[in-house]
Amino acid sequence: TIKNVVLPDPDSATYLRINFYTAGMAVGKDAPANMAKLVQKYAPYASFIREMTFRSLDSHNLTQAFRQISELRKRARQKELRELEEANLVKQAKLVRTKTERVPRLSDLTMRPVFAGRKTQGNLEAHSNGLRFISMRGEIVDIMYPNIKHAIFQPCENEIMVLVHFHLRHPIMLGKKETARYSILYRSDRCKSNC
Repeated sequence: TIKNVVLPDPDSATYLRINFYTAGMAVGKDAPANMAKLVQKYAPYASFIREMTFRSLDSHNLTQAFRQISELRKRARQKELRELEEANLVKQAKLVRTKTERVPRLSDLTMRPVFAGRKTQGNLEAHSNGLRFISMRGEIVDIMYPNIKHAIFQPCENEIMVLVHFHLRHPIMLGKKETARYSILYRSDRCKSNC
């Protein structure tokens, strides 16, 4: 696979150089995990291309190829990192929604960490095997009861917020981040007047 792509400053012509991983070359930290194994496996009896250089009088085509290769490498690296993060995650059970009776619900809550942006506001529902937070934008976080290691309730004594904090046994994904700690906040006007 590609080690790096170089587009030097053009003189009269534009050059695009693509370097590849080869045998006998040090494999850096940013190399894919399986790259060193593949190079070592095929090194005794395979021929490797070390680099390819392309030359063009029209810089537009090579510049576009450089951007596309760089974007593709970036996406592949992000996919690899995401797979590594998700490999550590434990598969959660599906939330069993309560349908026979009225669902206990707390409204106008703020959740931390946030999905995206500044605030994640929504409702918290208690179901038969877990909690479901539904944001105003329709984003959903399910927290299963067996996955909750500690649940801490902080009443609004001398505070302006009521806080419920969950520390999970196994982290879950929140948007693109893996986290094991969630806080649900409720700003209470009654608490403010008591302070």
